[in-house]
Amino acid sequence: MSADTTTLPARTKLHIAAHDLAEQRTPLPVLITYAAPSLGIGFMWGIIGLYFLKFSTDVLLIAPATMGLVLAASRLWDGVTDPLVGALSDRTRARMGRRRPWMLGAAIPVMVFFVAIWSPPASLTGGLLTAWMLGALLLFYIALTAFDIPHRALGAELSRGYHDRSRVFGARALAENAGTIVAAGGLALLENAAAPRMAGVAIAVAGGFATALLICVCVIRLRERTVQPAVSGPVFASFAAVFRNRHARLLLGVFFFEFLGHQAFVTTIPYAIQYVIGTPGRTFVYLASALVMTLLTVPLWLPIARRIGKTAAWIVSLSMKVVVFGGFFFARPGAETWLIALTLVYGAAASCGAVMGPSIKSDVIDLEYARSGERREGVFFAAWNLALKCAVALAMALCGWVLAISGFVPNAVQSESASLGIRALMGPIPLAFHAVAAALLFRLRVDAAAHRRAL
Repeated sequence: MSADTTTLPARTKLHIAAHDLAEQRTPLPVLITYAAPSLGIGFMWGIIGLYFLKFSTDVLLIAPATMGLVLAASRLWDGVTDPLVGALSDRTRARMGRRRPWMLGAAIPVMVFFVAIWSPPASLTGGLLTAWMLGALLLFYIALTAFDIPHRALGAELSRGYHDRSRVFGARALAENAGTIVAAGGLALLENAAAPRMAGVAIAVAGGFATALLICVCVIRLRERTVQPAVSGPVFASFAAVFRNRHARLLLGVFFFEFLGHQAFVTTIPYAIQYVIGTPGRTFVYLASALVMTLLTVPLWLPIARRIGKTAAWIVSLSMKVVVFGGFFFARPGAETWLIALTLVYGAAASCGAVMGPSIKSDVIDLEYARSGERREGVFFAAWNLALKCAVALAMALCGWVLAISGFVPNAVQSESASLGIRALMGPIPLAFHAVAAALLFRLRVDAAAHRRAL
């Protein structure tokens, strides 16, 4: 809005300023620069979430229940460090800003420890191998948190526009999904490699180096839009603010149950493809189908959210996933076409939450700022990440436990009970968790009108 406002009443000027703020658009070069590191992070999350448990059980020969506990413990520890990093990031006072010093400091450790989790010495077995995996995972997740929480918080600070911030996190989601598609290619190499240990190391080195480079480019080229006031007061006061906020509490529940179901599903996919469908080495086909559909449909959810609202769009996507999980339970040997069709629908649905979730988070942070006068992006995003990581940890432990009690045997024809356990992890279990997430989301009352009143 370019009209002269010098003669207008003060209330009218404030209304115009709020309208301008709500309708602002972040320049495309800024979106690309911000999103670039998420390409590498998406690769890392993808290759770990899609194949790391199976790599550990079938290649490293670690018992599934043991590895499930290792993954759960490392993710829970990772979740504990999230609020601390978020609170310290909110309190950082540096010439570079509040967020970029953390991002830059994490670049090299993220690369080093990502390589470490895929390259345990071949001489290690038993308890020593388990200890290596646990230690490497703990260090990797700490380094990743030091980048990820400030980066998410920076995304919320780039734009105050109600719908424009969906563009910001849409760009991040596109980059993450592109990285996960690359991870699916890496998965294809791992599944069909003659020497999977060596292939794991090579893939980790390439992915780690590329991620560190993208982080450095982002830090150098991106400037924090405004100098945000650093949060003061006790660290635990910031944590309490999250749980006092009703909207924040509801979002914690939504993220927890959606990711609990999602992680149980994606962790089980390689097992289902090999042991239920009977097409070993084809996991990447299904994953690539879902990921490409996710990439293509991210831009489609933006106009849908403008028309029906962010929350309503997210509920629609959760309902679509519930239907898909019901179909996955009935998977049988040779049903490749049926499963590919379901994965396409799942990919289209999954793209919505990846955009609307962080966008609505940012709106809730604005509402909290209007109440408290302090911007706590770091600790709010950290609390939500804690819910996500606890869900991922519990899901991985659940997968290991279900596989163990159902009688799963690595690299063998599975019994009927083992096959049923795998199909349950792809169908009824994630279906129930997503239904709970949708029910919680129905209770959320954060819309454009509430956001305008908070500006």
